Amino acid sequence: MVGTIVTGVIFRMEHDLVVLDLGKAHGVLLPSEQVPSDEYRTGQRLKVLIKEVKDSGRGPEVLVSRADPEFISKLFEQEVPEILSGVVRIEAISREPGSRTKMAVSSSDDRVDPVGSCVGQKGVRVQSVIAEIHGEKVDIVPFSDNEAKFIAAALSPAKVTDVVLNREEKTAVVTVPEDQQSLAIGKDGQNARLANKLTKWRIDIKGVVGAFGDDSEDGEGSSLDGESTSIGPKGASGIWDDVIKKVREEEAQKKVDDEEAVEDEVSEEDGEAEAREVPEETPEEETLPDAEVPLVPSEE
Repeated sequence: MVGTIVTGVIFRMEHDLVVLDLGKAHGVLLPSEQVPSDEYRTGQRLKVLIKEVKDSGRGPEVLVSRADPEFISKLFEQEVPEILSGVVRIEAISREPGSRTKMAVSSSDDRVDPVGSCVGQKGVRVQSVIAEIHGEKVDIVPFSDNEAKFIAAALSPAKVTDVVLNREEKTAVVTVPEDQQSLAIGKDGQNARLANKLTKWRIDIKGVVGAFGDDSEDGEGSSLDGESTSIGPKGASGIWDDVIKKVREEEAQKKVDDEEAVEDEVSEEDGEAEAREVPEETPEEETLPDAEVPLVPSEE
């Protein structure tokens, strides 16, 4: 019974306490287990997670929750058959109730996309969960045994270029393009905070100019086997394969070439404009004296 979701009806509200009729017992929703953005009213039907059952002289006392991260897990379990069957697994979850949740999922079958299974066709599955939690945002990311890839995915929707790992202190220095830095950190640091909780790594974020940047002050990164690896700034632990790196470098070069082409085109247009101005001024200077010479004798 503990760890399951049940539907109850609110029949009494005492100060900050919400008491629900669960059928054979009453459920107590404490203030610490309520979602700040939720509004409760008598007669309202509500899904809650059973957290604890205590025996009392008046019968079992059931403590319920809507703020616990496991509440989100169980809602997805109800909506996603692949989770219920065990093919898709929720590996980690972090939550700030009423605001945002991050969830990492994996699949035991290579033919099954774990993120796509949770989202559903046209987003129908994830939208059902969001409707139950009254619009709270949900980020679903793929889990990976490679810590660097997992950390990069956890900072979604920001695009991470490099990760430097310190396994002894369990810290990670993440590099993102400058225009992605605020997205990686999130409003009031929320995105980075949830990523910290999700991965259980302390994540520091820095921005660089361009996709891979030119910083040379980075420390040495550690891969899973303890050997240093690098694909971007010095010592960064690579999270992208060589193909993706090559594509990004080509895109960066193409951007530079396009900017140079625009500059050349502007320079040519300026040159043509100057060339057109020269002959327009020349005839004016030559005709003025010729026009003035015959005017003096004709008036006399």
